[in-house]
Amino acid sequence: MHNTGQADPISEAYLYQFPPALVEQGRTLIRDDKSRTLSPKGLEIYLLSIQTWLNTHADLFERQALGHDGVLVYNSLDVDHAQTKREIVQTTCLSASVVSRRLKRLKQLDLVHHENGQYRSNSISPSKLLTIIQELGVAGRSEKRRLAHQSQQAQYAVECIIEWRQTLDEKNFNRR
Repeated sequence: MHNTGQADPISEAYLYQFPPALVEQGRTLIRDDKSRTLSPKGLEIYLLSIQTWLNTHADLFERQALGHDGVLVYNSLDVDHAQTKREIVQTTCLSASVVSRRLKRLKQLDLVHHENGQYRSNSISPSKLLTIIQELGVAGRSEKRRLAHQSQQAQYAVECIIEWRQTLDEKNFNRR
């Protein structure tokens, strides 16, 4: 890959060009090994699993699950790099007592591994996450809240339209 020396007029980013041999090698790999590409059906399943992951991840924020602070602590941890409680406090900007309580909760749910005063997150699959959320009884809560909010917005819009129409009718009636 080399810089073409040209900049994109909109983003002002430099354009790069891949060597033709590398491009041909990629085309050959795709042509010979169909598993390297996603079929539309495979892509649909992949996107569905991402949406499921996002919906279940949103349920983690529920107060009865991990809450905002718990998710913040969990996201600050890494599978490969262990951290002390003090490092987690610095990373999350939460108090030491809050971090301690959240780490205790994460350990109970087997989301965190504690060894020699250091913590690291356990790798978690979407199915394990879904199981945890179901056990906590918060599965689907964020989606239910979103639908209820959407329904309330629609009802409010209808009420506003009715009120506007009544006001308009009164003005028209008074003009006569």
